[in-house]
Amino acid sequence: MTAPPLVSRLSARRVDSAAGASHIEPPLALVVAILLGHAVYGLLVTRSAALATLHASVTFAVALWIATTSSMRQVAIACAYIAGSQILWRIGKAQIPWESAKYGICLLAVITLSRIRRPRWDWPAMAYLALLVPSTLLSFFEEPFEYARQQVSFNLSGPIALALTTWFAAYLRPTRADVQRLFLAIIAPAVSLGAVALAGAVKLDELSFSDASNFQTSAGYGPNQVSSVLGLGALLAALLALLVERGARERFVFGVIALVLGAQSALTFSRGGVFSALGALIVASPFLLKGSRNRVAATVVALLLVASVEVVVLPRLNAVTGGALSTRFRDPNPTGRVELVRQELQTFSENPVFGVGPAALDDREGGGTVSVHTEFSRLLAQHGTFGLFALLTMLLLAWRAVASQEGASGRAIAIALLAWSALTMTHAAMRLALVPFAYGIAAAGFFTARARTKPNETRPRPRLTTR
Repeated sequence: MTAPPLVSRLSARRVDSAAGASHIEPPLALVVAILLGHAVYGLLVTRSAALATLHASVTFAVALWIATTSSMRQVAIACAYIAGSQILWRIGKAQIPWESAKYGICLLAVITLSRIRRPRWDWPAMAYLALLVPSTLLSFFEEPFEYARQQVSFNLSGPIALALTTWFAAYLRPTRADVQRLFLAIIAPAVSLGAVALAGAVKLDELSFSDASNFQTSAGYGPNQVSSVLGLGALLAALLALLVERGARERFVFGVIALVLGAQSALTFSRGGVFSALGALIVASPFLLKGSRNRVAATVVALLLVASVEVVVLPRLNAVTGGALSTRFRDPNPTGRVELVRQELQTFSENPVFGVGPAALDDREGGGTVSVHTEFSRLLAQHGTFGLFALLTMLLLAWRAVASQEGASGRAIAIALLAWSALTMTHAAMRLALVPFAYGIAAAGFFTARARTKPNETRPRPRLTTR
């Protein structure tokens, strides 16, 4: 059940056929300039709703132009940047629809897939989405239309983005240089978010730390989501530090970025972001060093990262927080999530076939809405047995993504992205566009174009119709 190869039935020209371009990694000076520029730009964007709206509008406009004229690799980078910028735009109060990032990614994927001549259906991805339809219809029959529309849009935006990104990524064959650009498109907005959070904390006369998530160090936004974005940025920077092809300077820069973003993720006191990134790194570690072109250098970098965290970062953060950080991260209390999961499983047992629909899990008597935190129990409660089969289909998509990789480096990246996404779904569901995007993009054939030794054995690259 492997993904369809990118057939030579697409008539494209442009960047996919520009041989050397996608193999050239961006210069280190340019990478540093982009990240520093985003740190400054983040401070500006979040201070002006008009500027945040302009940034989002221009980003979507450029992304649409890329989707209609350029290669799939460039579209993937545009999607990554949109997903990474979602929380930055929300903090800046950009005047765009709430789920713009997820549905924007869906639109870009559909436009790009429509440029493929006779594209093959990705049946597992579409089956995952189709399994969620029956309970969705149930919501429209049982709830007021406007309420049902809003809840369905919120709860299904993630699954739709996951399915379409998976289908899109099945045609994607990124080289090492492409992967670096893809990761940087997420790391750059994460650096912006980190700068905003740091600047907001520094301005406060007094920082208070307790045994709960900290809004003061989270740019005033939800610590869970801010921590998750920063954690993913740290994870991707660590992957680049271990897998980058070039010398010590590149590894050093990416290692420092990983440490800084990881430290800021920890300072939000939302444990999910740190644990998800660390868990993904651990799960992928057997393939990371094996996949590195320079195992000795990669091993040294890994040891230095661990030593830096243990000897410098953690003691310093603990001192800044007066010991509250270690207390927070040693506390096994899941802050009510176990009870929420228990309630959702109870709902599943009472409504085993169709569930209650994506618009029904709310507290009508209390006048509020119960927020969904765990995607897996949400699927069972809202979609019943259909949700259970959707979960099994997600496992199939994950297995296929890993099995389709042709080298250790590709497997390491696919496993890391899938693990981070799955772990984040346990505490933040699919609220972030990065969650379904990371899960779906893992289906790409990382480094496939360079994994084979004979030129005539390389998989054909996607060539898109130009319009």
